[in-house]
Amino acid sequence: MGQYKEDLFEAAYGKSQHPYQKENAPKLISLSPSSLNLFLQCPRCFWLYLNKKIKRPGPPVATIAMGLDRVIKNYFDQYRSKNILPPFLNGKIPGKLITNLPRKGWLDFID
Repeated sequence: MGQYKEDLFEAAYGKSQHPYQKENAPKLISLSPSSLNLFLQCPRCFWLYLNKKIKRPGPPVATIAMGLDRVIKNYFDQYRSKNILPPFLNGKIPGKLITNLPRKGWLDFID
């Protein structure tokens, strides 16, 4: 804990400055509740963020869900290009797949 205090002191005042000297006004450090939580969770991440402006890595993305989404979309795209229903839907529901499915954004429905 002592090393972190020294590092925070150096980040705020510099190595050669002393906080009690009047001519060297201290640089204030503002800490948010989330930055204090970061210190409690990972002091090293806190130090890197405060001193080197290196942010903590984010949580991993849901790669399994994204992978399944990609596989299912590719499966339906095969049948969409042929303008037929996939075998597990054929004969069970009336209709067809959308032929001009947008890659991004929302679908608009007009009745």
